[in-house]
Amino acid sequence: SASVAASTPTPAPEPAGEEPGGESGEQAGEEEPQPELISSPLPAQEDVDALLAFDCSSIEPGTLAPADEPLITCDRELANRYLLDAADIVGTDIATATAGIPQGQVAWQVNLEFTSDGADKFFDSTSELAANPPPQNQFAIVLDGLVVSAPQVNEPIPGGRAQITGQFTQAEATSLANVLQFGALPL
Repeated sequence: SASVAASTPTPAPEPAGEEPGGESGEQAGEEEPQPELISSPLPAQEDVDALLAFDCSSIEPGTLAPADEPLITCDRELANRYLLDAADIVGTDIATATAGIPQGQVAWQVNLEFTSDGADKFFDSTSELAANPPPQNQFAIVLDGLVVSAPQVNEPIPGGRAQITGQFTQAEATSLANVLQFGALPL
């Protein structure tokens, strides 16, 4: 199942450690996956302790917490741990996601357009995230319980349109756009 969750709080990425522990969440339903953009507030000490004890290798494919609950998870490489709040934005809040190179530019980016409700939620989330220091100024794009991307927010993003930039190859930008648009990675 896919999630694109953005919540008022922010994800806190941490390097994966050697210590085992943590629960992998609930079994995903039969519904078509929807991406979610996730962010989270400054965590409580008990949540930080749970994050530090979490073992990325304990994640079972297809298991995750519901979008309305916090999530401790890892990136797809199982190299970085994330403590995420409940999702602010889910896949149905995204109208379109495409990959492209803007005119006059040379770097690939992912272009997002949100629904009316999604635009309001994204603006609220990015307003809160932009006020936080790194890494609490990030949101996470989650697919099947794993973080696919965790972009940084530098300023509030109004208007229902956003770009995710970085050092993407065409394949990476297209893959991320597909996760956001369809909730699944191309095979």
